[in-house]
Amino acid sequence: MEDEKFYKMINSKVIENITRCGGDLNKHHQVEFFIYVPNEEDAYRAAAIIQKVGFEVEVSQSGSDSDWLCLATMKMKPKLSDITKISMYLAKLAESFGGNYDGWETPIDF
Repeated sequence: MEDEKFYKMINSKVIENITRCGGDLNKHHQVEFFIYVPNEEDAYRAAAIIQKVGFEVEVSQSGSDSDWLCLATMKMKPKLSDITKISMYLAKLAESFGGNYDGWETPIDF
């Protein structure tokens, strides 16, 4: 439950920034979620799991270190409860591969 409070707090700040910049939360946005894992094999295994729940996923080596990025994208309305559930799910998944979840972003749709 503590994780849920943490993700609600972080995600609400991102959503506030979107609305402050004039973004329309009633429109669908291309939302990108960032998951990093330590090796290529696990990145592709994580990507397969993420795809099964409806995301498009691209795997690439991280530019800043030796980790591998699973960039999960989904067209959705950025609703706090949905984003928080997804954040918690992806954080748990990343952790199961020895990696980490690094948040989300979206272009602002007006």
